[in-house]
Amino acid sequence: MAGHERTRELKDSHRLVALGTAAAKIIHDLANPLNAISTSVQLIERSLAENSDREALTELVQGLKEENARLQALIEELKQFARPLELKLEAVNLAELLSEIVRESGLISNGFHCVELEHSAIEDLPVVMVDREKLSRVFLNLCKNALEAMPDGGKLTLRYSASGKNIAIEVEDTGCGIPDGVNVFEPFNTSKPKGWGLGLAIVKQIVFAHNGTISYISQPGQGTSFRVELPS
Repeated sequence: MAGHERTRELKDSHRLVALGTAAAKIIHDLANPLNAISTSVQLIERSLAENSDREALTELVQGLKEENARLQALIEELKQFARPLELKLEAVNLAELLSEIVRESGLISNGFHCVELEHSAIEDLPVVMVDREKLSRVFLNLCKNALEAMPDGGKLTLRYSASGKNIAIEVEDTGCGIPDGVNVFEPFNTSKPKGWGLGLAIVKQIVFAHNGTISYISQPGQGTSFRVELPS
């Protein structure tokens, strides 16, 4: 069974490489339309001062700006997804890193006042050699997804454990859960109205680059728990 699981992971890895190549082409193909949109916005804004009927033109400009920003965000995510990961390893205490993410990002205070946070600092966790910036992105993404799954309130729990040669970090929410049959790590697979479905695909890439694993369990309507395991 372990051999079969490893074969499946290798196939997933090869598929992600192919998708990364496709993503690089998408980035190139989108560059020219984005430049055209930016130029159009500048011309329209310039003409606003001379146009007496400003309402329709202003609305058009706003729409162009929003679409431009959305496409720019897609390009940035595609760049992250397509480029080979180069890790800058340093000694990091994961419990301290998560505490820093929660404190400095304003995860709970930024529009999520009704979410309860359970986060117990653990002092005796061993430090690990990881890329601090990239791993911060992993847990920031997981925490934000958890909060977005609880728009009406709930509980966000961060847990840590160390056993043998691995450290495990769990990010658990009491939100809406993930529908059955959905693979959240599949690129471009998302239920968010404004999302691209690349966030968790990139998260998986980063975890695998650290020789770690990521998995989750979820019950629709009850919540989701993501588990990241990293070698210590």
